[in-house]
Amino acid sequence: MGESAETVKLLRGIWNEMKVLNGRINETNARLDQTNAKLDHGFAEVNARLDQTNARLDHVVEFIGERYRDQNRALRSLDKRVTRLESRSAR
Repeated sequence: MGESAETVKLLRGIWNEMKVLNGRINETNARLDQTNAKLDHGFAEVNARLDQTNARLDHVVEFIGERYRDQNRALRSLDKRVTRLESRSAR
């Protein structure tokens, strides 16, 4: 076999290996695309759940704030009454 025939044989081998590698790369890219799609879907679900949780927490914070303001008003009113009673008893 001549030198050029060996070179052609070597190049054909390299060419075949490149085709196999390209096929494997394409398969890997397809799997990555599927994985990315699943991740996108999963993150969308997580974000939706977080939005619901945040809305619930906002409601709880608002409710607690209202209760705090109500109790604070009641305490201030009670404090005023006690102060008035103390000033009357001091006379």
